[in-house]
Amino acid sequence: MTEFENKTALITGAASGFGYEFAKECTKRGMNTVLVDIDKKRLSEADKAISAHNPNTLTVCADVSIYEEVQRAIKMTLDRYKTLDLLINNAGVYFVGNIWDMPLRDYRWMLDVNVLSIVYGMKEAIPVMMRQGTPCHILNTASIAGCIAAKGMSAYHMTKHAVVALSESVLLDLQKAKAHIGISVFCPGFVKTDLHNCERHRPERYKAEDPYYDSAIYQKNVALVDQFITTGEPVDPIAQIVFQAIEEKRFYIKTEATDKMYGPWLKKRFDNIVNNDNPDVSHLY
Repeated sequence: MTEFENKTALITGAASGFGYEFAKECTKRGMNTVLVDIDKKRLSEADKAISAHNPNTLTVCADVSIYEEVQRAIKMTLDRYKTLDLLINNAGVYFVGNIWDMPLRDYRWMLDVNVLSIVYGMKEAIPVMMRQGTPCHILNTASIAGCIAAKGMSAYHMTKHAVVALSESVLLDLQKAKAHIGISVFCPGFVKTDLHNCERHRPERYKAEDPYYDSAIYQKNVALVDQFITTGEPVDPIAQIVFQAIEEKRFYIKTEATDKMYGPWLKKRFDNIVNNDNPDVSHLY
């Protein structure tokens, strides 16, 4: 996809972080922009900021971990703009912890948001894009965590590996179908977004009393996530990097800082696979 003006983009997780930066970039490129987010207050603030420069902006408050909510967002997009040309599946949650400590509801929540929301978005958007028959694109936000493994993040790595594999497999299917739809998977390292505050967006169905949330281990994990995100790369240049990669039809999108920091991790992991070597934490820390 190289033409953006007057095209329509739908962005999930659009009220802050990567999603908000992507929305600003869509505005710069003259796109109709649909902002989807679960946070009604921040979505309203994002709408005011984006609408000041782009009158062709639509907001949809939705929980994308629910299939029907994704269907509603795409229907509203088509009702307003008639087309959907760029789908950015960006909503996500992030927390850390060992599998023997974390409640299963945390795994379910992360799977539903980080993986199934992307499945829902592509299942609904791809038939629309196929019928249009014009060049379209799908960007799925994953993480460098989708290409490597590290201690204490089994849930997050599980979901992000799923996003990378899902994106690659769907791209192969689209190529076989000769569809004019490209896919990119965004694999950043830690970036200064709002991801460390995802707990405030936890829906009621994923909440329950549990001693884990009062434990020292949980508090330590929360502090660790906060440190990772607040000391990450600046978010400002990200959207331009990503959209340039989309124009260049690149599947994997990483920043230079991510390549520099995690390149050796990537090489070691794939060397292990090729050489039948076991994972070893001492190689990473």
